[in-house]
Amino acid sequence: MMKIHYAWRNLTIAQRTQWNQFISFAGATIKRDRGILQTGHSYFIKYNYMRLLTGQAIQSVPLYTILDVGTPTINFAWADDDNHWDVSLNANDVGLNLWFILKLSSKIPENRAFRRSGLRYMAITVDESISFDLKDLFYAAFGYYAQDQDWMAYEIQYFGITNTMISGIYTGTSKLF
Repeated sequence: MMKIHYAWRNLTIAQRTQWNQFISFAGATIKRDRGILQTGHSYFIKYNYMRLLTGQAIQSVPLYTILDVGTPTINFAWADDDNHWDVSLNANDVGLNLWFILKLSSKIPENRAFRRSGLRYMAITVDESISFDLKDLFYAAFGYYAQDQDWMAYEIQYFGITNTMISGIYTGTSKLF
């Protein structure tokens, strides 16, 4: 996080002004009141934190293009060889122009409503796939392997690679099958 704060401090006045003005284009609001826009500084921190989590460099200048997620869906399934399970995403341009932050919960009761508590970040780095092996990531986060027919809660948020937009947060529960 300090790396991002140092990057902000090292921006020129013109670059900081661009981030402050970008907020009106992005329409980024604070979490508790959708009528209040974020500051350029807070958006810079949030966006670049997502980039660093996924192995990318800090973006010093905002890019004015629209983020087109489409209607994203998420599926958890065992791979053909049954040695690993993965998540498949259906969103526009995942891996090329778009990436995501994924959080999962441990096993939950069947059809339980989504709860944010207990979600843990899955460290998936950017590549051009739309399917990602989560077996070992899940084990590292929770200390056990998920089993066939287990239910889990998820939270996913997309962000642009070729632009500086951040999507809303998509949440839900899903069964591993």
